[in-house]
Amino acid sequence: MKIKFKENQNDLFIRLEGDFGLDRIDNFKLFKRTLKDISHRDQKRVFLDLKRTYFLDSAMIAVLLVIKNKLEAGGREFHVINTSDYFSKLVQIIHLDQNLNITPQYK
Repeated sequence: MKIKFKENQNDLFIRLEGDFGLDRIDNFKLFKRTLKDISHRDQKRVFLDLKRTYFLDSAMIAVLLVIKNKLEAGGREFHVINTSDYFSKLVQIIHLDQNLNITPQYK
């Protein structure tokens, strides 16, 4: 599991690589801490890139929603990009596609 950052003045890109779930508690803690830390940065837009993410469990999705809500409450944007077909369908099934700004193929 890896978390990589790329940033400029307005945008912060976070790329997750690997599997993220409660069964891997160290990964979960790192993921949660990383997402909390971004709320203290200055970029207006935050992009979470899931291109190389193979698994996110429900606990991880819950953390995404909490961070998204915190960022938007502060006038910032949160986007989930480069999602797999599986992830896109999953959030549709559980009706979270209305809550998460998802762009399956972001360039």
